[in-house]
Amino acid sequence: MDLDDVKWVDLHYTDLKGVLRSVTVNSSLINDEVFEKGFGKLDGSSVDLSPIHDSDLVLKPLKSTYSYVPWTKGGRYICQIFKGGSRFIKDPRYVAESLEEYLKGLGYEAHAGVELEFFLFNGIRVLTSPNKYIYEVITKEATWEANEVSIPFKRAYHVAMPYDTTYIVRTEASDILGKYFNILVTFHHHEVA
Repeated sequence: MDLDDVKWVDLHYTDLKGVLRSVTVNSSLINDEVFEKGFGKLDGSSVDLSPIHDSDLVLKPLKSTYSYVPWTKGGRYICQIFKGGSRFIKDPRYVAESLEEYLKGLGYEAHAGVELEFFLFNGIRVLTSPNKYIYEVITKEATWEANEVSIPFKRAYHVAMPYDTTYIVRTEASDILGKYFNILVTFHHHEVA
């Protein structure tokens, strides 16, 4: 989907702890000037990037990072953080880029990879009383659910269907990452848990 086909665009950045942060703007505000000057939409003190008395930061979207986000029917850009016309020293992207340049100066080439691991549950039940708060995980793969597809505890690594009840959704998620975000998922499988 082209930018002209969406109404809302998320401006993504990360904080120092690696938490993905977002501010959503109307797509009509995206123009060449925004890629040059950015949006003054970031209060750095609210995300622990700067003290409150010096918290005005700018998010500058990178044109090459645009992606359509199918579950929001909107777009997204990854942003660089600026302060006073220069890159903000605490922007995690800037830190990574600086490290990459430093290593390059030493004759090294940096390579990084990720492994996405996550849990899929059929539900979560919250039980409360005056003296306790309990979360109960509901998953039809668990032995305590006593059904035809339960997997013995800690024996789920690389199980196949029908025991792997998450295969279809993992495949769909992998396809979406490739189609909309240009992220090639080379493999996926059920984990131990």
